[in-house]
Amino acid sequence: MTGSPDEMPPGDEVAALAQRAMGRAIDLLVVGLISLAFFAPQLAVTDGDTTVPRWTQVAVFGVWMAYEAGTTTFLGSTMGKMAVACRVADRRTGRRPNLGRSLVRAAVVPGLLALLPLFGLLGYATAVLDPNERRGLPDRLAGTVVVKATPGQRK
Repeated sequence: MTGSPDEMPPGDEVAALAQRAMGRAIDLLVVGLISLAFFAPQLAVTDGDTTVPRWTQVAVFGVWMAYEAGTTTFLGSTMGKMAVACRVADRRTGRRPNLGRSLVRAAVVPGLLALLPLFGLLGYATAVLDPNERRGLPDRLAGTVVVKATPGQRK
C-alpha cells in the first residue's frame, strides 16, 4: 500500500488530538516510573543539594528513546497509544515505522525542550495547526502519522 507524499494510505483514520494527548500522558507516566525506579536511589539528597545531576538527565533521555523508539518500531505503538487505541504509521506505507523514523520521531521534542522549553512545546503545537492529519513536528520530520488502531491490527 503506497501513496503519494501528499496523501495517507487508504483505510487509515487520523487519531484525535485528545486521544493522542492521553496516550502521551500515559507514556510520560510510564517513562517517569521506570526512571524513578532506576535512578531514585542515586538521587538521594544527603547534603541539601537538590540539583539534578547531568548524568541523570542523560539517562532519563536514554530511557525515553529506548521506550519510545523501541515500542514504536517493534509494536507500532507505545503503551500509552495502545491504551487509547492508536498507533504510529509510516505516512507512505501505513506500516510500522522503521527504527530510523522512530528514533527521529522520539528525539525531536525532548531535543527541542532541552534547548528551550517553550520551543519544544511548538513541536506539539504544530499538530493543532494541521486540522487534516494532526501531524506535529516529530511526525513531519520522521514521515509518520498517528492513526486509530483497529482491534487485532498488526501492520
